[in-house]
Amino acid sequence: MRTTNLDVNVINFDDGQESLQANGFQIIKHNEWLIPSSVIRHWQALARTWDDLPVDPYMQGGATFRQRRFGRFVLDEATGSLQRSENNTFFQGKNINTYAGGINRVFEPMHDLTYRNRFLQYVIDTSLDHLRQTFSVTSRRWDITVHQFRILASSQQSGLPTPEGIHRDGHKFISMHLIAREAVMGGVSKIYSNDKREIAEVTLEKPMDSILMADEVVMHAVTPVLPVSPEKAGYRDVMVIDYNLLDE
Repeated sequence: MRTTNLDVNVINFDDGQESLQANGFQIIKHNEWLIPSSVIRHWQALARTWDDLPVDPYMQGGATFRQRRFGRFVLDEATGSLQRSENNTFFQGKNINTYAGGINRVFEPMHDLTYRNRFLQYVIDTSLDHLRQTFSVTSRRWDITVHQFRILASSQQSGLPTPEGIHRDGHKFISMHLIAREAVMGGVSKIYSNDKREIAEVTLEKPMDSILMADEVVMHAVTPVLPVSPEKAGYRDVMVIDYNLLDE
């Protein structure tokens, strides 16, 4: 059973709010999260679910370097209720995702215990609250999609976290959170202006190193993930969460 240690301090990340508002993104290091101990104890249960992800069936050319599960919630701001949605279909237009867009994709769902995991729910609630307050966005209900990704890398196959290249995902907001890195190099997250000029880069290295983004303001990409040694395969585990308005 894999154990991924979480090294967080009780530090609020609101200090980066001005940067987020001005630049459209904020890089949050693992030790800048404010996570109660009652929530942290659910981290290991969440991280272990990355060991049970099926191959993404929408990869081109029979590629197997990406494993994936998918989940969807509806958040009611009035009540604070975060409810599981049974809609397991994910759509991005071809203009947004040139690699796999233009079709309704149906992925294997997250496990029931993952849906109920308090750490996951805390990350969703905290990230969205920070984003919507920063950009003064009000909505009674939010459609929230969660993507569990494992990108595999070996001497036979490099891993491509973003095979579509520089892109936006087509959502109001996005948050990206590293779960684990094992025996890999590369996987550098790059952020671009709308004219595809690189404005920042960061390597998510420790669990809960994160990026929050206003998807309408900036674009992004991730460099290939490569094995540190040809004798040993490795992986990069990431959670990507999308936040969309259900009402204006």
